[in-house]
Amino acid sequence: MTAEIESYCRERIASSPNMLVPWWIMAAWVYDQRLGGDALISDALFDEIAERLDREWETITHRHKHLLQRSYLKSALAIRGRWPLISMDAAESLLRKGPPQRPAEHWIDPFDPKSREPSAPAQLSLF
Repeated sequence: MTAEIESYCRERIASSPNMLVPWWIMAAWVYDQRLGGDALISDALFDEIAERLDREWETITHRHKHLLQRSYLKSALAIRGRWPLISMDAAESLLRKGPPQRPAEHWIDPFDPKSREPSAPAQLSLF
């Protein structure tokens, strides 16, 4: 299932730089807090997300960005143990059920006004 989740993650972060924040948080939480060796995404994808977060930091406006410490993005220390409940629940859901079975274009990015245009279906994202 990790391949499906990675593919879904790549779709979501390609659609908006703001999605880097919840994906970083979910992956870091799973890696740091879960027992049993579960991983949400590969280390390589986590590093890719951390690098993009750092590179695009000034343009990102996600509501949980303030929880991250930019200088520590390569490790779970960046969040200093303040895990948002919505991110933990979304990570648990992804691990249990896998990604939603809907095309990415049906999900609304709350930080992208284009995704709320009348042509977009009114669905809320997991994040």
